[in-house]
Amino acid sequence: MSPAGSHPCHHDVLATIVGNVSSEVPQEKRVAWSGPTVTVVINSFNQARYLEETVTSVVAQRSQIHQIIAIDGGSTDGSVPILQRWSQYFDYCHSRPDNGQADAIRQGFSRATGDFLYWINSDDVLLPGAIERVRSVLAKDPSLDAITGWQVFINEQSRITRVRRVPAESPHWFWWGIEHVSQPACFFRRATYEEVGGLDPSLHCTLDTDLWHRMLAANKHWGQARGFLCAFRRHPLAKGSRLLDEYQRELRLLAERTPQLRRFNPRQMAGLAAYRTQQTISGQFLRDHILSVRWRGRLLGEVFPFQKSPRNE
Repeated sequence: MSPAGSHPCHHDVLATIVGNVSSEVPQEKRVAWSGPTVTVVINSFNQARYLEETVTSVVAQRSQIHQIIAIDGGSTDGSVPILQRWSQYFDYCHSRPDNGQADAIRQGFSRATGDFLYWINSDDVLLPGAIERVRSVLAKDPSLDAITGWQVFINEQSRITRVRRVPAESPHWFWWGIEHVSQPACFFRRATYEEVGGLDPSLHCTLDTDLWHRMLAANKHWGQARGFLCAFRRHPLAKGSRLLDEYQRELRLLAERTPQLRRFNPRQMAGLAAYRTQQTISGQFLRDHILSVRWRGRLLGEVFPFQKSPRNE
Protein backbone atom coordinates (compact mmCIF):
# COMPACT_ATOMS: atom_id res chain seq x y z
CA MET A 1 0.00 0.00 0.00
CA SER A 2 1.42 3.37 -0.99
CA PRO A 3 1.32 6.32 1.41
CA ALA A 4 -1.48 8.82 0.91
CA GLY A 5 -0.70 11.11 -2.00
CA SER A 6 2.09 8.82 -3.19
CA HIS A 7 2.31 7.05 -6.53
CA PRO A 8 4.79 4.25 -7.10
CA CYS A 9 6.38 4.13 -10.52
CA HIS A 10 5.27 0.60 -11.36
CA HIS A 11 7.57 -1.80 -13.17
CA ASP A 12 4.80 -3.68 -15.01
CA VAL A 13 4.97 -1.48 -18.12
CA LEU A 14 3.80 -3.07 -21.35
CA ALA A 15 6.78 -4.34 -23.32
CA THR A 16 5.06 -3.29 -26.54
CA ILE A 17 5.20 0.32 -25.35
CA VAL A 18 8.62 0.51 -23.74
CA GLY A 19 10.54 -2.37 -25.23
CA ASN A 20 12.54 -5.07 -23.57
CA VAL A 21 15.38 -3.66 -21.49
CA SER A 22 16.98 -7.07 -21.04
CA SER A 23 17.66 -7.29 -24.75
CA GLU A 24 19.01 -3.74 -24.84
CA VAL A 25 21.17 -3.65 -21.73
CA PRO A 26 22.07 -7.06 -20.30
CA GLN A 27 22.59 -6.89 -16.54
CA GLU A 28 26.05 -8.42 -16.87
CA LYS A 29 27.09 -5.57 -19.16
CA ARG A 30 26.05 -2.98 -16.60
CA VAL A 31 28.01 -4.53 -13.74
CA ALA A 32 31.12 -5.51 -15.71
CA TRP A 33 32.54 -1.97 -15.84
CA SER A 34 35.61 -1.80 -13.60
CA GLY A 35 35.84 1.99 -13.43
CA PRO A 36 33.94 4.44 -11.22
CA THR A 37 30.17 4.06 -11.18
CA VAL A 38 27.58 6.81 -11.54
CA THR A 39 24.16 7.24 -9.95
CA VAL A 40 21.77 9.53 -11.83
CA VAL A 41 18.84 11.15 -10.04
CA ILE A 42 16.06 12.55 -12.22
CA ASN A 43 14.32 15.35 -10.33
CA SER A 44 10.77 15.98 -11.54
CA PHE A 45 7.85 18.25 -10.67
CA ASN A 46 5.08 19.32 -13.06
CA GLN A 47 7.19 19.55 -16.20
CA ALA A 48 5.54 16.86 -18.29
CA ARG A 49 6.13 18.92 -21.44
CA TYR A 50 9.87 18.30 -21.19
CA LEU A 51 10.11 15.25 -18.93
CA GLU A 52 10.10 12.54 -21.59
CA GLU A 53 12.98 14.18 -23.45
CA THR A 54 14.93 14.25 -20.19
CA VAL A 55 14.16 10.64 -19.31
CA THR A 56 14.98 9.27 -22.76
CA SER A 57 18.30 11.12 -22.79
CA VAL A 58 19.24 9.29 -19.58
CA VAL A 59 17.77 5.89 -20.48
CA ALA A 60 19.63 5.90 -23.79
CA GLN A 61 22.83 5.71 -21.71
CA ARG A 62 21.61 3.02 -19.33
CA SER A 63 24.53 0.73 -20.17
CA GLN A 64 26.92 3.27 -18.66
CA ILE A 65 24.81 4.11 -15.60
CA HIS A 66 25.06 2.13 -12.39
CA GLN A 67 21.77 3.38 -10.96
CA ILE A 68 18.87 5.58 -12.11
CA ILE A 69 16.59 7.06 -9.45
CA ALA A 70 13.54 9.14 -10.36
CA ILE A 71 12.06 11.41 -7.70
CA ASP A 72 8.83 13.24 -8.51
CA GLY A 73 7.35 15.79 -6.11
CA GLY A 74 3.72 14.74 -6.58
CA SER A 75 3.14 16.09 -10.08
CA THR A 76 -0.43 16.54 -11.31
CA ASP A 77 0.27 17.46 -14.94
CA GLY A 78 0.79 14.02 -16.50
CA SER A 79 4.38 13.52 -15.38
CA VAL A 80 3.59 10.37 -13.39
CA PRO A 81 2.33 8.34 -16.39
CA ILE A 82 5.53 9.27 -18.25
CA LEU A 83 7.66 7.99 -15.37
CA GLN A 84 5.54 4.84 -15.19
CA ARG A 85 6.11 4.17 -18.89
CA TRP A 86 9.87 4.20 -18.35
CA SER A 87 9.96 2.73 -14.85
CA GLN A 88 11.53 -0.59 -15.83
CA TYR A 89 14.73 1.35 -16.51
CA PHE A 90 14.75 2.87 -13.02
CA ASP A 91 16.29 1.33 -9.93
CA TYR A 92 13.89 3.34 -7.79
CA CYS A 93 11.06 5.78 -8.48
CA HIS A 94 8.32 7.51 -6.51
CA SER A 95 5.92 10.42 -6.83
CA ARG A 96 4.87 12.13 -3.61
CA PRO A 97 4.95 15.64 -2.11
CA ASP A 98 8.28 16.82 -0.73
CA ASN A 99 9.74 19.98 0.78
CA GLY A 100 11.21 21.36 -2.39
CA GLN A 101 13.85 20.52 -4.97
CA ALA A 102 16.74 20.17 -2.54
CA ASP A 103 14.73 17.79 -0.37
CA ALA A 104 13.75 15.70 -3.40
CA ILE A 105 17.33 15.39 -4.64
CA ARG A 106 18.55 14.59 -1.13
CA GLN A 107 16.01 11.76 -1.02
CA GLY A 108 17.38 10.41 -4.28
CA PHE A 109 20.99 10.67 -3.18
CA SER A 110 20.19 8.91 0.10
CA ARG A 111 19.47 5.80 -1.99
CA ALA A 112 22.55 6.17 -4.18
CA THR A 113 25.23 3.48 -4.27
CA GLY A 114 27.33 4.83 -7.17
CA ASP A 115 30.80 6.26 -6.66
CA PHE A 116 29.76 9.51 -8.31
CA LEU A 117 26.48 11.42 -8.16
CA TYR A 118 24.66 13.43 -10.79
CA TRP A 119 21.22 14.95 -10.93
CA ILE A 120 19.28 16.25 -13.88
CA ASN A 121 16.19 18.41 -13.72
CA SER A 122 13.17 17.41 -15.74
CA ASP A 123 13.56 20.19 -18.31
CA ASP A 124 17.24 19.60 -19.14
CA VAL A 125 18.85 17.01 -21.43
CA LEU A 126 21.83 14.69 -21.00
CA LEU A 127 23.71 14.69 -24.30
CA PRO A 128 24.69 11.44 -26.08
CA GLY A 129 27.86 9.83 -24.77
CA ALA A 130 28.07 12.12 -21.75
CA ILE A 131 28.25 9.39 -19.11
CA GLU A 132 30.84 7.37 -21.02
CA ARG A 133 32.98 10.49 -21.51
CA VAL A 134 32.83 11.36 -17.82
CA ARG A 135 33.60 7.82 -16.67
CA SER A 136 36.56 7.61 -19.03
CA VAL A 137 38.07 10.76 -17.53
CA LEU A 138 37.43 9.54 -14.01
CA ALA A 139 38.99 6.17 -14.76
CA LYS A 140 42.17 7.90 -15.98
CA ASP A 141 42.40 10.11 -12.89
CA PRO A 142 41.01 8.35 -9.78
CA SER A 143 41.97 11.35 -7.62
CA LEU A 144 39.18 13.55 -9.02
CA ASP A 145 36.42 14.57 -6.62
CA ALA A 146 34.29 16.43 -9.15
CA ILE A 147 34.20 16.87 -12.90
CA THR A 148 32.52 19.38 -15.17
CA GLY A 149 31.99 19.69 -18.90
CA TRP A 150 30.53 21.97 -21.56
CA GLN A 151 26.89 22.77 -22.22
CA VAL A 152 24.51 24.16 -24.79
CA PHE A 153 21.48 26.30 -24.03
CA ILE A 154 18.13 25.40 -25.56
CA ASN A 155 14.68 26.98 -25.66
CA GLU A 156 11.19 25.58 -25.22
CA GLN A 157 11.30 23.95 -28.65
CA SER A 158 14.67 22.27 -27.95
CA ARG A 159 16.43 24.60 -30.35
CA ILE A 160 19.96 25.69 -29.50
CA THR A 161 20.41 29.33 -28.51
CA ARG A 162 24.11 29.35 -27.59
CA VAL A 163 27.00 27.26 -26.28
CA ARG A 164 29.18 27.59 -23.20
CA ARG A 165 32.64 26.10 -22.84
CA VAL A 166 34.48 27.04 -19.65
CA PRO A 167 37.73 25.75 -18.15
CA ALA A 168 37.83 23.37 -15.21
CA GLU A 169 37.04 24.70 -11.76
CA SER A 170 39.83 25.14 -9.25
CA PRO A 171 40.22 26.27 -5.63
CA HIS A 172 42.76 28.80 -6.96
CA TRP A 173 40.24 30.60 -9.16
CA PHE A 174 37.60 30.25 -6.45
CA TRP A 175 39.89 32.20 -4.06
CA TRP A 176 39.73 35.01 -6.62
CA GLY A 177 35.94 34.79 -6.71
CA ILE A 178 35.63 32.83 -9.96
CA GLU A 179 33.18 29.92 -10.04
CA HIS A 180 31.27 28.91 -13.16
CA VAL A 181 29.96 25.40 -12.48
CA SER A 182 26.88 24.48 -14.49
CA GLN A 183 24.71 22.05 -12.54
CA PRO A 184 23.61 19.77 -15.40
CA ALA A 185 27.26 19.44 -16.47
CA CYS A 186 28.66 18.52 -13.06
CA PHE A 187 29.39 15.08 -11.55
CA PHE A 188 30.81 14.69 -8.05
CA ARG A 189 32.05 11.98 -5.75
CA ARG A 190 29.44 10.66 -3.31
CA ALA A 191 31.96 10.73 -0.45
CA THR A 192 32.72 14.39 -1.21
CA TYR A 193 29.02 15.26 -1.28
CA GLU A 194 28.53 13.64 2.11
CA GLU A 195 31.70 15.19 3.54
CA VAL A 196 30.59 18.77 2.80
CA GLY A 197 27.09 18.18 4.18
CA GLY A 198 25.06 17.61 1.02
CA LEU A 199 22.46 19.99 -0.38
CA ASP A 200 21.05 22.67 1.90
CA PRO A 201 17.29 21.97 2.06
CA SER A 202 16.57 25.59 3.04
CA LEU A 203 17.67 26.80 -0.40
CA HIS A 204 15.36 26.61 -3.40
CA CYS A 205 17.13 28.56 -6.17
CA THR A 206 20.84 28.42 -5.34
CA LEU A 207 21.04 24.94 -3.83
CA ASP A 208 23.54 23.86 -6.49
CA THR A 209 25.76 26.96 -6.27
CA ASP A 210 25.97 26.62 -2.50
CA LEU A 211 27.11 23.01 -2.89
CA TRP A 212 29.83 23.95 -5.42
CA HIS A 213 31.10 26.68 -3.10
CA ARG A 214 31.49 24.25 -0.21
CA MET A 215 33.25 21.71 -2.42
CA LEU A 216 35.65 24.34 -3.76
CA ALA A 217 36.26 25.78 -0.29
CA ALA A 218 37.18 22.26 0.85
CA ASN A 219 39.99 22.23 -1.77
CA LYS A 220 38.57 19.26 -3.63
CA HIS A 221 40.20 18.10 -6.85
CA TRP A 222 38.21 19.22 -9.88
CA GLY A 223 38.64 17.92 -13.42
CA GLN A 224 37.02 18.41 -16.79
CA ALA A 225 35.52 16.27 -19.53
CA ARG A 226 36.30 18.35 -22.57
CA GLY A 227 33.09 17.85 -24.47
CA PHE A 228 29.42 18.81 -24.43
CA LEU A 229 27.62 16.95 -21.64
CA CYS A 230 24.22 18.58 -21.33
CA ALA A 231 21.61 20.96 -22.66
CA PHE A 232 20.28 23.55 -20.23
CA ARG A 233 16.76 24.69 -21.06
CA ARG A 234 15.63 28.26 -20.53
CA HIS A 235 11.89 28.88 -20.57
CA PRO A 236 9.35 31.17 -18.84
CA LEU A 237 8.31 28.56 -16.26
CA ALA A 238 11.87 27.77 -15.18
CA LYS A 239 12.59 28.54 -11.55
CA GLY A 240 15.17 31.17 -12.40
CA SER A 241 12.53 33.03 -14.42
CA ARG A 242 9.64 32.67 -11.96
CA LEU A 243 11.36 33.27 -8.63
CA LEU A 244 13.60 36.25 -9.31
CA ASP A 245 13.12 37.82 -5.86
CA GLU A 246 13.83 34.53 -4.09
CA TYR A 247 16.84 33.96 -6.32
CA GLN A 248 18.29 37.37 -5.49
CA ARG A 249 17.67 36.84 -1.77
CA GLU A 250 19.54 33.55 -1.82
CA LEU A 251 22.40 35.05 -3.83
CA ARG A 252 22.81 37.67 -1.09
CA LEU A 253 22.87 34.86 1.46
CA LEU A 254 25.59 33.03 -0.48
CA ALA A 255 27.61 36.24 -0.70
CA GLU A 256 27.54 36.41 3.09
CA ARG A 257 28.73 32.82 3.29
CA THR A 258 31.43 33.33 0.63
CA PRO A 259 32.82 36.87 0.94
CA GLN A 260 35.16 36.66 -2.07
CA LEU A 261 32.12 36.29 -4.34
CA ARG A 262 30.47 39.52 -3.23
CA ARG A 263 29.92 41.96 -6.07
CA PHE A 264 32.42 44.80 -6.25
CA ASN A 265 34.73 42.99 -3.85
CA PRO A 266 38.27 44.07 -4.89
CA ARG A 267 39.53 40.49 -4.97
CA GLN A 268 36.60 39.29 -7.05
CA MET A 269 36.88 42.24 -9.44
CA ALA A 270 40.59 41.53 -9.96
CA GLY A 271 39.93 37.83 -10.45
CA LEU A 272 37.13 38.48 -12.93
CA ALA A 273 39.33 40.86 -14.93
CA ALA A 274 42.13 38.28 -15.04
CA TYR A 275 39.75 35.49 -16.04
CA ARG A 276 38.12 37.50 -18.82
CA THR A 277 41.51 38.58 -20.12
CA GLN A 278 42.70 34.98 -20.17
CA GLN A 279 39.60 33.78 -22.01
CA THR A 280 39.83 36.62 -24.53
CA ILE A 281 43.52 36.10 -25.27
CA SER A 282 43.00 32.33 -25.63
CA GLY A 283 40.24 33.00 -28.16
CA GLN A 284 37.69 30.99 -26.19
CA PHE A 285 35.07 33.75 -26.11
CA LEU A 286 35.37 34.18 -29.87
CA ARG A 287 35.22 30.44 -30.57
CA ASP A 288 32.10 30.09 -28.43
CA HIS A 289 30.47 33.03 -30.22
CA ILE A 290 31.23 31.53 -33.64
CA LEU A 291 29.90 28.12 -32.65
CA SER A 292 26.80 29.69 -31.08
CA VAL A 293 26.04 31.51 -34.34
CA ARG A 294 26.59 28.30 -36.34
CA TRP A 295 24.26 26.21 -34.18
CA ARG A 296 21.67 28.81 -33.18
CA GLY A 297 18.15 27.79 -34.12
CA ARG A 298 19.05 24.19 -34.89
CA LEU A 299 17.21 21.38 -33.12
CA LEU A 300 19.25 19.73 -30.40
CA GLY A 301 18.81 16.29 -31.97
CA GLU A 302 20.23 17.51 -35.28
CA VAL A 303 23.49 18.64 -33.72
CA PHE A 304 23.68 15.82 -31.18
CA PRO A 305 21.98 12.75 -32.73
CA PHE A 306 20.48 10.60 -30.00
CA GLN A 307 20.56 6.83 -29.91
CA LYS A 308 17.34 5.17 -30.93
CA SER A 309 15.28 4.83 -27.73
CA PRO A 310 13.93 1.38 -26.81
CA ARG A 311 10.36 2.57 -27.29
CA ASN A 312 11.09 3.19 -30.96
CA GLU A 313 12.41 -0.31 -31.59
